[in-house]
Amino acid sequence: MKKNLQIIKYFLSVAAILYLIGIFFLPAMKPLSHSWIAWVVFGIYCLNLIFLWAIGGKKTEHHDDKEEATKEAQISQELLKDRNKWVV
Repeated sequence: MKKNLQIIKYFLSVAAILYLIGIFFLPAMKPLSHSWIAWVVFGIYCLNLIFLWAIGGKKTEHHDDKEEATKEAQISQELLKDRNKWVV
């Protein structure tokens, strides 16, 4: 599943690059270079593409010790319980 998503991201990136090359070098696509609506749609496409690349990144935080992570979660739960006792 993850491999398919990587392929899709690369395919969408290549499509964006080909679109830019086509706008500047193909005579049939020349009118698109003067259309602001085409640039807005392309900008939205690029923002979505950046978002896809961002959510597919590697995690930066790793918990090597599961017991330590569980202990921290329990402490956080207890602190929240204590805090909620005083809120009415």
